[in-house]
Amino acid sequence: MSNESGAVALHPPIRFVDVGAHRLEYVDIPGHQVQRPPLVFLHEGLGSVSTWRDFPANVARATGCRTIVYSRYGFGRSSRRQAPYTPRFMHEEALELFPALRAALDVAGRAALPCLEPGRADLILPGVAIVVATLTRVGCERMTVSDAGLREGVLAAMLTGAI
Repeated sequence: MSNESGAVALHPPIRFVDVGAHRLEYVDIPGHQVQRPPLVFLHEGLGSVSTWRDFPANVARATGCRTIVYSRYGFGRSSRRQAPYTPRFMHEEALELFPALRAALDVAGRAALPCLEPGRADLILPGVAIVVATLTRVGCERMTVSDAGLREGVLAAMLTGAI
């Protein structure tokens, strides 16, 4: 936990949140610089709260940002995995569990995220759900996302001979 001076406990309390049918372990370290966006620690495929040790608390202290670290489904103290891992388990985590975790924790309000334009915070999760459903329906396992416009993409494809 932190206080107004920025002091952060090295061992903040372990908490749990229900995300769909899964119970996820997490640590949420409040920040004293509330105008700054929160930090959510992502990790390799086998990650859990305990693998981070005191690093999140040190980052929270140094930055003043709210800092969240969680254990993936099937790791740490999160729910035990019921099905075997598939090559898509990282995709499932990124496209299904992580957005639901963010919504469940209301990560300082999606509107505070610098990557969202004003007024779009309430559209991001439904938008992700539509994209996931569409990709699943058409059998697509990959998608390339770019912040460039459609014209730039068409131009790039024409230049490479793809069109």
